[in-house]
Amino acid sequence: MDIRLCNACEIEDAQLAALYDRVLAWSFPRPELITRAEFLDAATDPDSDTHVLVALDPADEVVGGIVGEWFAECRVLLVSYVAVAPGLRGDGIGRRLITESLAQWWSLLEPLLILGEVEDPRIHPATEYGDPVARLRLYDRLGALILPLPYFQPAIHEDSDRVRDLFLMVFAADASYWSSGNVEASVVLSFLEQNLLACEGHINPNDEEIRALRAAVDRTGRIPMLDPQQYLA
Repeated sequence: MDIRLCNACEIEDAQLAALYDRVLAWSFPRPELITRAEFLDAATDPDSDTHVLVALDPADEVVGGIVGEWFAECRVLLVSYVAVAPGLRGDGIGRRLITESLAQWWSLLEPLLILGEVEDPRIHPATEYGDPVARLRLYDRLGALILPLPYFQPAIHEDSDRVRDLFLMVFAADASYWSSGNVEASVVLSFLEQNLLACEGHINPNDEEIRALRAAVDRTGRIPMLDPQQYLA
């Protein structure tokens, strides 16, 4: 499909709303997705740390989008959402969104790490929201590697739970933080803590899941990265 990619500031508010209503809401269940108001507020605020790239077809209809969250204190970018409109998945739109957005954000922000999340396909089945195997295969083709951590998405709503059994993946890293298949643990730990604070508002030192996550990061100064192929066999 012939598409063009636009930053949030380059399109109409109605198109941003369409991205949420016609793409994101059909690609992520409520526990994984921020509210419509939160998304629109962040996407239209020029001072926000939320970065959005939208895919439009020749008729200027929204067919996909990608959302990145910038954690300035630790200089980590999290790709929080990548989605393509139902019926158009598998047409290469998602791949183009990822490759072009990451190149743009790398140049703009100069991050130490670019991270992404995906469901562990051994545990999460395919649903109407998408296929974890297909998503992991896409990330694998783009060269992303898995951090061996008991990762979960923090709770993003007061009345919803954490999303567990996720892979935290590395799309790119600054050369000083990536060597011999390892990344600097201190940067990853800083991101994990800042993400928890941003989503849940606090960090409970007695929380067993948080303790397990910290322990997995703290056991060494560097974290090895794993090939997604071992989870796709």
